[in-house]
Amino acid sequence: MDRIILTSAEFIDGRIELRPHDLPAILGRSRKCDIMIDDSLLSRQHSEIRINKAGKVEVRDLESTNLTIVNERDIDVHELQTGDVILIGETTIHVELVPMEDNTDEKTTRDLTMLPGTKDETVGD
Repeated sequence: MDRIILTSAEFIDGRIELRPHDLPAILGRSRKCDIMIDDSLLSRQHSEIRINKAGKVEVRDLESTNLTIVNERDIDVHELQTGDVILIGETTIHVELVPMEDNTDEKTTRDLTMLPGTKDETVGD
């Protein structure tokens, strides 16, 4: 699953990083939202970022008054990709999806130890 990095001049630190366990996340002007944005053109609960049934990250409009726009298109639901630009109210949000780091060790066959009793104890020696 991907990490989601949202960048906007409206965010206190300029960016927000979301992980799968942070989703769904509601964006809007209400203090009850997961991501509160001070923008008078936003609905109290404007849109939602969530994981869909296919395991992909998507943004969904929550029947907002002023629409959710992605890449200059009014959307109901949109599967997010790196480079997408979300416009809600007067707030522009840039999207970056970053693959979670795989915990598997990346070893070449030279680094792998052979089973005991084989001719060479290390591959490549």
